[in-house]
Parts: sequence; structure tokens; C-alpha cells
Amino acid sequence: MEYRGLGVTVEGQDTVFFENMALINIENEMFLVVSTPEHEVAVHFKITAQSNESFTAENPDNDFPKKIIYKKTNQGLLATVSGGDKKIDFVFERVEN
Repeated sequence: MEYRGLGVTVEGQDTVFFENMALINIENEMFLVVSTPEHEVAVHFKITAQSNESFTAENPDNDFPKKIIYKKTNQGLLATVSGGDKKIDFVFERVEN
């Protein structure tokens, strides 16, 4: 089973950042795979915790982020990326095609 998505950051009417994301199974372990146009190689984050409302993905070898937490909220999806002393929250809203 595989799920794919696209994360887009918009300021005004301009797209300022986007990334391709996938949840994939590799040898019976789940990974969040993130790729951006700026990087040649996709980054794999192992799913280390999950519930009905959230999941945590980690890659201690990545510069930043080392940990990503996705949590379902009433407004959509909250992603918290962190590593070292740095932490950033992102709020995702669903966009219909």
C-alpha cells in the first residue's frame, strides 16, 4: 500500500515551496518519504509511532528535520518538524481538485 501527496506553501497567490510526500512500506516498516526540487535524493523518515489521530516519523541522520509529527485537527492537519533546538509548525488545509 502506498499513499502520495503534495505539500504546497502559498504566500498571496505565489507558490513559494512544494514537496512530494509518500507513505510507503519497505520490508514491513512504514516510511514517510519526502522529496523537493532542491534535493536530488528523497529523505526517508521511519514511522516510529502512530495513532488514529497522528503519526511520528524520524530520521536522526537528517540535518533538519530529524522528527516530523503529523496530527489531525478540526481545521485540517498540523505538522511539527523539529531537530536540535529548532521547531516549526505547519498548518495544512485540504484543497479539492
